[in-house]
Amino acid sequence: MKVLKAYRFKLKPTPEAEALLYRMAGCGRLAYNKSLEIMLDIVRQELAFEGDRKSLYKALNDLAPKERIALAKRLPSAAGLNKQLTQWKKAPELIFLKEAYTDNLQQRQRDLRDKAIKDWCSGKRGFPVFRTKRIAHHSTMRFVNFPKYCALDQRRIKLPNKLGWVRMYQSRVIDGEPRNATVSLDACGNWHVAIMCAVDVKPTRVPDQGAVGVDMVIAKNMTLSDGTTFSGVRSFAASKDQLAASQRKLKHKERGSANWKNRSARLRVFTSVLPIYGATINTRQRRRSAITTPWSLSKTSESPTCRSLQGVRLPNRDVMSGKSQD
Repeated sequence: MKVLKAYRFKLKPTPEAEALLYRMAGCGRLAYNKSLEIMLDIVRQELAFEGDRKSLYKALNDLAPKERIALAKRLPSAAGLNKQLTQWKKAPELIFLKEAYTDNLQQRQRDLRDKAIKDWCSGKRGFPVFRTKRIAHHSTMRFVNFPKYCALDQRRIKLPNKLGWVRMYQSRVIDGEPRNATVSLDACGNWHVAIMCAVDVKPTRVPDQGAVGVDMVIAKNMTLSDGTTFSGVRSFAASKDQLAASQRKLKHKERGSANWKNRSARLRVFTSVLPIYGATINTRQRRRSAITTPWSLSKTSESPTCRSLQGVRLPNRDVMSGKSQD
């Protein structure tokens, strides 16, 4: 059988390619925000709302699920939003959108209409908010139809829209058939690519021990539904001294001063702090992924399942978290 598996690698773009990535991400945020403005205008008319935006969001998030679904049906579809791109590109102040990757703009509109609005209707999240460059995960772009627009060669990946061949830190062999690629920016200022592949997997039978769930708690870090506990890796303890020294340097830089505005001084400070945070976060993620992924749990359980517990009441969570043992 075939399963979808993602391979994520850090990119090493040239200065020219990195500048183009930032421009593409900015154009994607613009398409997302302008589409959201259209939706907010329609919502104001449907609800006859005259307050400010903050009050409007509160009113939208207070709606019952049925009211949210009824209101979402009055919003334009992703295809309808895509048609607006042609009009925006004709505007003199948005002429730069003609140089943007059209599929990237359309994907951002689909993310808004087909993902964010549906999550709001189901109660998983609040009504979508405007995207900003100050939040790293708002800078992302997805390239669909990988065989047509992208390619792999050794430790390089070919991306469309004049990005060309970009080097990447490929830490493992990519198996399966690539379907799409997503390029994203992290909080440390590094670009990563996630390649989604269809991988052939032979089903294996393990002793039937039933389903197993994972609870992310504080006392025991991770606790399985069968009572098995996993301790954390204490990644922060190993780097806290180095992090404290770097932050002391940052503390003495007055915000808005000449040193703050000086690019070289900024880089000397920030590049010493962010990689430490990044290494700490990566260590935690590797530990969590090694335990919780179905590839690991399937060795001991026949049906491992991952789901969000947001809004789900767990009456026996104190027992699972190990509080009764302390």
